[in-house]
Amino acid sequence: MPTEQLEIFRPTASADAFSGEVNQLIGFLRGKGWVRRKLIEQFLEWDERFIRDVAHASSGQIIAGNLGYKLLIEATPEEFQRSRGRLKGQSDAMLQRIVEMDRAWHGFGHT
Repeated sequence: MPTEQLEIFRPTASADAFSGEVNQLIGFLRGKGWVRRKLIEQFLEWDERFIRDVAHASSGQIIAGNLGYKLLIEATPEEFQRSRGRLKGQSDAMLQRIVEMDRAWHGFGHT
């Protein structure tokens, strides 16, 4: 029987497209704790949207919160849970919106 392991979480295409920038941001964040977005913008000359895209492409290595961005490996369990909870809350809100849109769509008689 093969012992091949399925790759459940594989990097997205955007992770490949941003690999250099992900490494650059990881290097910038290393050892600094929480770093405000404005500081990243200033030093790396990236805009807010690009920073978010790079963090998203980091395969979970960079977390975000009210204090800015931080390396997951340097986060405390509480910081990890707060960042995770924030994303989970956003996800739940988006799923609720989808359910509401589906109900409205079907309420118009569409299938």
